Formats: sequence, C-alpha cells, structure tokens
Amino acid sequence: MPLQPLDPDRPPRGLGQLVLVTLLILIFIVIATRRIWELRIVAEQTHVIHTVGALQSAIGIEVMKRVLRGGIAAVADMDLADPMDYLDPDRRPRNYQRLGGPLPPEQMVPRRWYYEPQQGILIYRVDHGEYLETELPGPPRIRFQLQLRYEDRNGNGRYDADSDALGGVSLVTLEPYRWLAP
Repeated sequence: MPLQPLDPDRPPRGLGQLVLVTLLILIFIVIATRRIWELRIVAEQTHVIHTVGALQSAIGIEVMKRVLRGGIAAVADMDLADPMDYLDPDRRPRNYQRLGGPLPPEQMVPRRWYYEPQQGILIYRVDHGEYLETELPGPPRIRFQLQLRYEDRNGNGRYDADSDALGGVSLVTLEPYRWLAP
C-alpha cells in the first residue's frame, strides 16, 4: 500500500492515535487497580468493625437474658467465654474457627477469626497489617476477651461471688489498635 501524503486539514491517524489510546487505557487501569486495592483494605476494616459491633450487641442481649432469668450472678460464667457463641449461627463469620489448643500467630491464616479456649481469647488475624497500628508484636492481629466487670472488694484480683459486686461483662480489646487509612 503506497504512502499517502499528509493532509494538513485532516488529523493524523494510525500509530500516534493508537499509542495515545493505549496510554489512556493504561492510566485508567492503574487508577482502577489502586482504587480496588484500597477498597479491599477498607472492606477488611469494615468486616472487623461490623463483627465486633455484632458481638457487643449479642453479648448485651445475652447478659440481659441471664439477668432476667437468674439475676446478675448468672452472668459470671460468661467470663472468658467464646463471644461467637452468643451470635446466631447464621450471623457468625464464615471465616471463624475454634481452636483445640494454642496456635502460633505465624500459623494463623490472614482474614480469619480464631478462638483460643485455654486463654479465652478471640483473635482476628489481619491480612493488610500495614494498615493496622498495634503494640502487639508478631503477625498483625487483634485480640479480644470477654471479661467480667466487678468491684474486687477482697482485693484478690479475681471475681468471688460471695464478696465481690458483679457489674456485667464486656468484650475487651487486649491491646490497643488503630486502623490506618489506605
């Protein structure tokens, strides 16, 4: 095919336009990929916040049920219990696992909830740890525990039904943490 002379009244076609369109598409792909990555991080953060809120609500409902049925003393056996037990089974996260014994943090799968019964600790292993600020050493994770709220009247550091005043139970974060913006 013979080369055609350039017409000054007609815009150029061909390779130049192809390069420009390809460049624009690549820029769009880079921007979209970055935004999708940020949304994955926000989705993980939202999942944890939502799950903790659902747990706190379920714990509050369970405390009320127990108090109505057996008085405040009926709450005492919730100390160090698995908070996931108080969620309806269909509301429990699919990525939850109750452990039979201690599991080293290095072996925990990211984006998974674990309950370690020996210490009564609920653990969430964070996937995008660079967006989590915590004092906990090792792989990024957040640890929670159901703890009794009581007035330790005899000063022995544990709840005694005979002498201490029980105030309820709370889902406590064992180490402070803060989500960072992506």
